Amino acid sequence: MLARLFSALCLCAGIHASEKPNIVIFLVDDLGIGDIGAFGNDTLRTPHVDSICENGVKLDHDLAAASLCTPSRTALMTSRYAIRSGMTSVI
Repeated sequence: MLARLFSALCLCAGIHASEKPNIVIFLVDDLGIGDIGAFGNDTLRTPHVDSICENGVKLDHDLAAASLCTPSRTALMTSRYAIRSGMTSVI
């Protein structure tokens, strides 16, 4: 699953299969699209993240498996829906 994701990112970035890309995945709790300077925020300073966006590929369509951190982290680490791993909350 992750190999397909990396291949898709390489295609988007124009990187050949023989090169080894540097891929950074941010999993952040409670972060909105407008909270980073590269996406238009001029209140909070995020120079390092802005530098990554300026010098690399900036993806602007982000999805989360759930609105809470545990199911989202589980989905990222296992490539499965969190409910299939038993990582959901019962209300």
